[in-house]
Amino acid sequence: MKKTQPVTYILVLLIIFFFSPLIFAANTNKEAAEKYEQAIIAKQNGETKAAIIHLKNALQLDNNYIAAHILLGKLYLAENQGALAEKEFNKANALGADRSLTVVPLAEAYQQQYKYKDMIEKIFPVGYSRTTSAKLYILQGQAHTELNSFDDAIAAFNEAIKLNPDSVEGPLGLAAVYLQQGKLDEAHKYINQAKSIDANDPDVWYMQGSVFHAKGNLQEAEKYYTKVIQAEPEHMSALIARAGVLIDQGKNTQAYADIKKIRELNPNDPRAAYFQAVLLAKKKDDAGSKKALMEASAIIDGLSREAILDHSPSLLLAGLVKFSLGEYEKANDYLKNYVQKYPQNPSARKLLGSTLIKKQEYQSAIAVLEPALRVIPEDYKLLTMLGTAYMYANKHTLAAEMFDKALLLGNEKSTIRFKRALNQLAAGNKNTAIDELGNVFSENQTNDKAGVLLAILYIKKLQLDKALEITSQLVKKNPNNLTVLNLHASTLLANGDIAQAKKYLNKVISKKPDLISAQINLAKISIRQNRLSEAEEQLQALLKRHPGSDLIMHQLAIVSSKKGDVKTAQHWLEKAQAKNPQSINAAVTLMKFYLANNQGQKAVKVGEDIESRHPENLRVMNALGRSYLATGKIKTAQSVFRRMSLLANYNSRLLHRIAKL
Repeated sequence: MKKTQPVTYILVLLIIFFFSPLIFAANTNKEAAEKYEQAIIAKQNGETKAAIIHLKNALQLDNNYIAAHILLGKLYLAENQGALAEKEFNKANALGADRSLTVVPLAEAYQQQYKYKDMIEKIFPVGYSRTTSAKLYILQGQAHTELNSFDDAIAAFNEAIKLNPDSVEGPLGLAAVYLQQGKLDEAHKYINQAKSIDANDPDVWYMQGSVFHAKGNLQEAEKYYTKVIQAEPEHMSALIARAGVLIDQGKNTQAYADIKKIRELNPNDPRAAYFQAVLLAKKKDDAGSKKALMEASAIIDGLSREAILDHSPSLLLAGLVKFSLGEYEKANDYLKNYVQKYPQNPSARKLLGSTLIKKQEYQSAIAVLEPALRVIPEDYKLLTMLGTAYMYANKHTLAAEMFDKALLLGNEKSTIRFKRALNQLAAGNKNTAIDELGNVFSENQTNDKAGVLLAILYIKKLQLDKALEITSQLVKKNPNNLTVLNLHASTLLANGDIAQAKKYLNKVISKKPDLISAQINLAKISIRQNRLSEAEEQLQALLKRHPGSDLIMHQLAIVSSKKGDVKTAQHWLEKAQAKNPQSINAAVTLMKFYLANNQGQKAVKVGEDIESRHPENLRVMNALGRSYLATGKIKTAQSVFRRMSLLANYNSRLLHRIAKL
């Protein structure tokens, strides 16, 4: 052991005496006392982990050692291990510790775990020195602020100011309350009050930075956060806030340095893990980004649900992390709770709306997003999102209005126009959709989605030369994209160029042997060449690997029809629909078969079932309406077509069908 300097040694003794008034008592284990002394020295030398080990050893020798429990709790607090700290302070209290030594750190342990209700219900700020009581009121004020109990928070901070008027903590607490409510003038007032007490307190600078941050003045916010960190290099709130500001300004290298430091100081901080994921994603490090997201998710999952719900920043972060991982049910749960707390927050509404769109809950998404539009009416991303929800909810006129506004405001014009084309297509305006997609693709031939959809539409309209022109361009730009290669093969097959189609299909299958669409296309070639037994053999082998595929069964039905075996064709189509009761394609294909074979009542039965599952799908309603017509139910068919016209916003093609009835 190093020799301790006389002054230092006296200081150590004083610290020991402070932390352990019972250490010299006759019933104290001497060896435990020695371990405690070693812990004090290690703590003074900045060796926190070594100090913790010494204290654990002391407690193994004497588990009733009050001072060791208290000091161990404080070291756990310093290591951001609030749960372990809470355990030690409660043990010390149970052994009869002086509550004035444990009450503040116990409150801080609750705070570190976001256990705000426990702090409020179990910690009483009376009966202590003025300084201790003031600190407890500060902690309770912060807890009430996190719980959005702003009146209680203000009352607690005012009590703290009465007890300790020379501290900046009370005014800064009030500033935080008003800042959280968006009352920036009031926040400024209390920041100035804190400055009059101590203008050089880092927490004053931090609050000044927070106000600039709220105003969107990122440069000034960064300046104040940096000032805090220069004074207190381990100020976690300033490090986290500055990292966010740096990311927003595109200063990713500097942000990464802050995040690395935060993760070293507190590996269990989910905010740092999330920021790390964001930065790694910007670097195109998808694997690293996902790993960081999974780490953030694991930290969040380790928190109690009550703690997350009580701590608004963690609640929003939990939603962000779960959304980023594609865990939309969990994201929806967290974000719904956040929006209930902060209904005026448009950013939270956008994230919840996006989650609901991913879950295909379009009406719910509309209900969440429309209030946000009243707050930020010129946010092109919100307009695009709301347009997408309207489109899938069959509100095509409203969708078109949103996309048109977004085009005027946004800089992602290709994406918005692509969505506008999808809306036109969903509304039944195929020609308009083709024109829009053609413009998108001609302006930006790297837009694969537009090119693929345009080619498919040309194939459906039997404009095969145009389809082949598009797929040829796509193949040149994406020679290794299997979706593009398979689509090009389909287009070649439709054009009758079987040799070239087979060449591309074999290329696709060599890279991905189990790609079902490519295998089906090979079977289609056999059907085209009238090699029906070979096609049936191919399809049966494929069906063994994909027993529920309606696409394979539909091709088997085609083979049976070409053989003249209508009964077997019907069997395959019925089986496809039975195996896929939610599939619109399986149901409509079977309905068409029934109608072609004078089995109208069966078509109606299938149509009514699929309509109950997809009540606003135009394709389903069209097939059902035709089935009613075939069975002589003219008025019922008219009713269906009228509902179709309303959903399609009076599409002229659908109105023409009604007029003919």
